[in-house]
Amino acid sequence: MKRIISVFLIFGFLLTFFACGEGDPAQTDGTQSTDGGQTDGTNTGGELSIVANGSQDYSIVWRSGAQGIEKDAALHLSSAVTEATGATLTMAIDLIMPGESDTAPEKSILVGRLSYSDVKSMWEILGENDYSVSEKDGNVYILGGSATAVYYAMMHFKNNFVSSENGTVSIPRNYSYVFEGADSRDDYINDPEKLLMSWANELETPEGMLDLAEKRASLADPDGRMMSFAHRGDSKNFPEDSIESVISACMMGADVIEVDVRVTKDGVAVLLHDETLTRTTNINEVKGTVVNGIRLPTSVKVSDWTLEQLRCLKLKAGNGGSGARVTDYIIPTFEEVVQVCKGRCMVLTDKITSANEMRSIVFPVAEKHDAYDSIMFCGEMSITDAFILRKELKSAGVAEDKLPMYLGRLSCRSSSAWQSSINTIEQGGMSSLFRFSGLSGVSEDGMEHLERMKDWLLSVKGKIRWQFDSQLGGNAMNETVELWDKAYELGVNSMMVDDPLPFCKYIAEKHFSK
Repeated sequence: MKRIISVFLIFGFLLTFFACGEGDPAQTDGTQSTDGGQTDGTNTGGELSIVANGSQDYSIVWRSGAQGIEKDAALHLSSAVTEATGATLTMAIDLIMPGESDTAPEKSILVGRLSYSDVKSMWEILGENDYSVSEKDGNVYILGGSATAVYYAMMHFKNNFVSSENGTVSIPRNYSYVFEGADSRDDYINDPEKLLMSWANELETPEGMLDLAEKRASLADPDGRMMSFAHRGDSKNFPEDSIESVISACMMGADVIEVDVRVTKDGVAVLLHDETLTRTTNINEVKGTVVNGIRLPTSVKVSDWTLEQLRCLKLKAGNGGSGARVTDYIIPTFEEVVQVCKGRCMVLTDKITSANEMRSIVFPVAEKHDAYDSIMFCGEMSITDAFILRKELKSAGVAEDKLPMYLGRLSCRSSSAWQSSINTIEQGGMSSLFRFSGLSGVSEDGMEHLERMKDWLLSVKGKIRWQFDSQLGGNAMNETVELWDKAYELGVNSMMVDDPLPFCKYIAEKHFSK
């Protein structure tokens, strides 16, 4: 009988997917049906009531070997139920003692990749980025094909069925929802929400932090909110300048993602900081050999490799280096970055230093994807070039509110010179957005530097939006709440960071909390 139930559950999941598509994981898009049967104390109007009037009959069951984000899913759900209803559900693990049945216990919310055979048969059909939430015979199944996917399943259940408004937890009878995430790299480039993030248990990104129009308006406001510049994406969780790093930073709400653009031998714009491939890829292991039928060059320079050849290399984790782990991720194209960031955030194109490079490398991609409004000129380009480029785009029919933004660079240390630059850039119709270079070396204390510049910074506070390189200093010494608070107090309201998650959490709490 146990096997028969498992088959019907799997079949039901597949029917649900084809019927309702991929959907928004925050929405109740799964098929729902009510049994219309008799009320047995837990079924009212086709609903399975889990918590009502302080009822505590149900247990949250989680996998005995669960660690990290999968374990967090069960603990987070327990806390959410208690906070919303006042009820404390029993927590249990899926240990199966000799002689006991290995079917799921009754009146359970089963969270994760549990070992009961009937539950195992349900989650094993899910891919790494897939998850499901269902009700069957009085139990709730919160399942995923990976630890991260389990957490997303829990969030779907919590957001839809744990209600603080009336202090209840209930789910429609026979409810079934399946989210199909990415099966391939192209999947999550076309739809970044399909790449499930391991930091989901630390930040639920506010909707406003994924709104490009809000970001552009805030960047244009010199006295606006604190904003985030993610240095080479999210290199804490993925290789720097990888498309996965860009997606991760984008989906946690980064306002601007700084990327480094290089050009291959066959003229394709790709992401790579260095002119050479040694620090960030496994080139030393494969150069001069044949990989996937493709002969690779012996040169270590990016410009000596075609895109096809570069795709044979693997990126190293984080910021690379001699001891860094080799991953399965590959070098992305700039076009892939624009596909991801379009309508979500802005891209700061580092290593593009002239108007001609913008015309030949960046603009064709932006035009193809109608994404000029997601482009930001790097401060290495002169203000004059920025004026000319914006004028050309306007003449070509690009609307004012879609024009690329410009990050100017101020090397002078005088408030009067700063004010002159502000006047100059505003006369050209551009926002007063400047990089305050600030730190001169990797060991300088950012707090001390801000204090030294205090009077000058305050003299232009509210007149200019500063971008400060908080990531400099080594060992994250300058990526702290104390420095961000101090900077904001002095009118420095944009930060470049290496680790965008803590900073995005800071911005969410400071500017987007209800």
